[in-house]
Order: sequence, then C-alpha cells, then structure tokens
Amino acid sequence: MTQKIMATLVHFERTGDRYVVLRLKPERNSWKHKPGQYTKITFAEGNEPLSKIYSIGSALRADDELDFCIQWNDPQLEELAKSWQVNKTEFSLQPAAGNFHVPPYNKSVVLLAGGSGITPLKAILEDRLYNAGKEKDAAETVLLYGCSDDREIPFYEELKKLAEQNPGRVVLRFFAEKILAKGQSRAEPGRPLAVIGPYLNADAEYLMCGPPPFLDAARAALLLAKIPNEQIHQDRY
Repeated sequence: MTQKIMATLVHFERTGDRYVVLRLKPERNSWKHKPGQYTKITFAEGNEPLSKIYSIGSALRADDELDFCIQWNDPQLEELAKSWQVNKTEFSLQPAAGNFHVPPYNKSVVLLAGGSGITPLKAILEDRLYNAGKEKDAAETVLLYGCSDDREIPFYEELKKLAEQNPGRVVLRFFAEKILAKGQSRAEPGRPLAVIGPYLNADAEYLMCGPPPFLDAARAALLLAKIPNEQIHQDRY
C-alpha cells in the first residue's frame, strides 16, 4: 500500500484567472523531499477520489510548509475548494519523487521558467539561498520568468522578498506578454529568451520548466549560444 502523509491547508489564494497557490503543512517530522521533486496530492477520497501530481515549490524549510501552484482548470477541484478552510482542511500526500537536476552550490545557475513551471525552480532557488548558507563559494542564481499576463505570476511576493533579502546572490526578472498600465505592472514587457544574452555563461548550469514550446525554444537558444548539452536540464509538465 502506498504511504500517505496527512497535510493541513495553511494558506491558499488565487493568482490571476488560472492559478491557485496552496501552502500545506505535513504532519510533524513525517516529510522529506529534495528541491525539484513532486508529489501526488489527494484532495478527495471515497467514491469520487481526486488526486493529482504537482511539483513542490519550496525547499525544506524551518516552518515545514510546502508550496504548490495549481492550475485552476478542473470543475471538480473548483467545487471542492468551496469547502476548504485554512488550518482545518486536510489532504493526503504521497512521498516525494523525481530526480530533477540540482546543481552544486558553487556553480552559477540560470533558471528559465514559463507559467506554472516556476514551481520546481522556486524550490531550487530557495534551497540555494537557505541551505548554501553564507558560503563564500555560493554562486549567483538568475531566474528569468515569462507568462502571458502579469496578474498570473505565482509566488511573486515571495520571490521578490527572497531577492531583496539576498542582494548579490539573486537576479530576478519577470516578463509578460500582457502587462498592466505603466507604473502598475509587476513584469517587464516581452519574453525571457529575448534578454538571455547577458546571462549566458559557458560554466553555468541551465534549468528550465514550462510549456513544451517554451522548453524547445529555450534549449534551441542555449545550444545556438554554444552551451554544452550536458549543462541544460529540463523538467516537462
């Protein structure tokens, strides 16, 4: 029988029209994962069970909480969510799985994300900031993120706070095809691959996650720039 770990809902919020960010807290001392892994969340048991696989959007942290970005495209899930209560609703999780590449802390890293593909890359960024400590050899991490609408940027405030708290260790840039009025937008107009030039480094590791067309375009751009194939790593939806 597959092991199940109970987790309590501690936060959820809509992010634009397409996404919901969930924060779950597993039972004390019951959970372990590596950055970049995923789990299966069971939202409902019984005659109409509902389980889905999601990337974990956080490193192991002192608060033991786990972040997820859920694409809001399932009527059954939307109906269930009407009954969710913070600090009362529980879901079950399967043990974490997956082997997405996690570079050494002393290697420079460029993270390329599209849509909800930011989720596992956020976990890797957190791990590099929290668990590399203040080591002198902890290298810079660049995160370039693109989406269609700047109202739909999962984890926006958290990522900004991480960058502000770690000056010199993080470069963080958001891009959107549709942006709000000048002065209100949270993103730059355009796409991440259009500005990747200054961040190309033959010694860096490149990690990407997002829709297949985005991944294909990113890989092609990196190979064209003579980045070795073994330094390019991708996690497909």
